[in-house]
Amino acid sequence: MDGIKLFLAVSILLISQLVSASETRLSIEDAAQSHQWRALLHYERAIFTDNQSAITSSDFFFSDTGHIDPLSELRASLTAFTTTPELQCQFPARAKFIDNNVTQLPTVKCAEFEDFVATVGAKSVSLIYASGYLGNPASMYGHVFLKFNGAQKSELLDNTYNYGARYPKDEHPIRYIINGIFGGYDGYFANQKFHHQTLTYNESELRDLWEYSLSLAQDDITLLLGHLWELEQVPMTYYFFKQNCAYQIAYLLSMITGKSYIPESKLWVMPFDIITQIERVDPALISNVSFHPSRQEVLYSRFAQLSSHERAVFTELLEGIIEPSDLVSIVSEQNAKRIIDSAFDYFAYIEQRGSMTPTMQTLRKTLVNLRFSLPVGQSRFVKHTPKAPHQAQNTSLLQVSTYYNETLDKGLAFRFRANYYDLLTLNAARIPFSELSTFDLNLRVDDKANIHLADLTLLRIFNLNAAQTGLPHDTGYAWKLATGYREMNLSGETGAFYVDGLVGKSTQIIQDFALYGGLSGTLTSKDNLGGYLGVGTEIGGVTTVTPQYAMSFSVGHQRYVNAFDKSRTYATWEQRFTNEQTFDFRTLLRYDDAFEFSIAWSHYF
Repeated sequence: MDGIKLFLAVSILLISQLVSASETRLSIEDAAQSHQWRALLHYERAIFTDNQSAITSSDFFFSDTGHIDPLSELRASLTAFTTTPELQCQFPARAKFIDNNVTQLPTVKCAEFEDFVATVGAKSVSLIYASGYLGNPASMYGHVFLKFNGAQKSELLDNTYNYGARYPKDEHPIRYIINGIFGGYDGYFANQKFHHQTLTYNESELRDLWEYSLSLAQDDITLLLGHLWELEQVPMTYYFFKQNCAYQIAYLLSMITGKSYIPESKLWVMPFDIITQIERVDPALISNVSFHPSRQEVLYSRFAQLSSHERAVFTELLEGIIEPSDLVSIVSEQNAKRIIDSAFDYFAYIEQRGSMTPTMQTLRKTLVNLRFSLPVGQSRFVKHTPKAPHQAQNTSLLQVSTYYNETLDKGLAFRFRANYYDLLTLNAARIPFSELSTFDLNLRVDDKANIHLADLTLLRIFNLNAAQTGLPHDTGYAWKLATGYREMNLSGETGAFYVDGLVGKSTQIIQDFALYGGLSGTLTSKDNLGGYLGVGTEIGGVTTVTPQYAMSFSVGHQRYVNAFDKSRTYATWEQRFTNEQTFDFRTLLRYDDAFEFSIAWSHYF
């Protein structure tokens, strides 16, 4: 009797599970239009259709129309996986979707894929953000990639997936930029160990890494790995400003969660945008944020924590004024550890910059021996964690201002900047004392309702490269490059195309205050002011006094090469008030043949 009861109970349980499973199945038509299936096929919105895959390789589809018809591809995939079960091993994510949502597929053992999943051993996934790098056009706006966190003792052995363009090593920079903007390269996903990424970003390019730990279930991680397996050596057209690393990583995460991490209000996508978009639409996805500092950041952080006496001893040690053997007689053993460990960071930093001298190499070897002779124990430094990328101001700008010009009277100005930031924006996780702007449009309406173009800056890069330690070789050139179209001065002179440049030096006086000076040049398409090429000098500075107040200023004077009796003097003083992520208030006082004062409200999105 008990056996019969047990049999009935098990039968009822199995039947209920079968009924429940059938209720969760989708019709093949509904499944073909589901978000996840379309994401697995990389369908994107095109001009005339929503059914257009970003992947054009015929090897990625079973149906001849699979790149434009998700239903035909689902039917063809189902047929292929049923008649030739081994094909599930080639498309494990696709097979998993069908098995979970449409119908149960024949069981097949995919040894190679299972070994891959076991080798990765992912227990969790992180989104990594690399700060911008002005030495490479493709890296100026930052970079993102995925990190699969395994059970290894060292996270440097974790696997990462990175999306990027493939191009010839000797590609000319101009061709590189043009092809990158207009889709002249194919992009691919690549699997590399995390230690390769830290060597590239932290050590070689001196870029900070921010790790956003993601709350994903184990099944979701397996699905993600399955789709990356499917995408191996599968090309997609790469565009700098749209289908880039940020777009593709956001697309992968959206496939898992069903939420969009690509801002719909923009025609472009930047790495910073998907970080803020996740914070905005799906904050629960991020479980933790951690910081991986660059070699430069480690040096700067530790040097800032040294006392004035320790800094003086450190500098004299590098300059050969103090012998290493005398160090422990000048400072305590604990302070000696701090100085020596800071010196190791300094040596690694200047070695990466190519500034290591034979004398410095000898000093490093001597300090290694001295460090081993000191008592065991780490030097005492507080780990510095600066503000994370999602705490910076958004990258696009809309600005309305009212101005008074002593020559042209008053009016309104309307400004749009596609991206990215300037000297006074809240620049968390960005290069300090720098500016990177693209497509900055300024329209003006005077008191007679006349509309005219005051300025269209296509690109503006300004990097002070401010020396922060004063140590030997910790310095670089301040430089500026800008090009576009603008009115030639503030007294109503007609507009012209221009290229601005500056090369000089800068220094950080105190925390958040830097000054610069250098040789400036301006090339214009008209000679209304006396010449086509003006050269001279410019000085300026930028400071953040409080989180709510920052200011910048510049003064310059140029003479025209082809009309040396003609000259131009200009000056600016700009202030930023409030520290909100989406808006600020500004004032701007300018002189360029006439004085002008403006008050602006800025909205960042």
